[in-house]
Amino acid sequence: MKIVYCLNSLMYNGGIERTTISKANALTDIYNHEVYIIVTDHIGDRLIQPLSDKVHLIHLKIDYDSISETSVIM
Repeated sequence: MKIVYCLNSLMYNGGIERTTISKANALTDIYNHEVYIIVTDHIGDRLIQPLSDKVHLIHLKIDYDSISETSVIM
């Protein structure tokens, strides 16, 4: 089974980040599922806890803080 998680980042000490990493590690290491974590604002290589080598981490490199409201086209 393929599972995808979408988050802003995995570098902050929050419950969502820790839970996502723990679940992703368990789903890949124990159940052999294909897990992807997609992040948008992750800065650097720092993670709050180790991520299994089997988990695919995709960084979109979107810095939402630098995007102003005037640059968004409605």
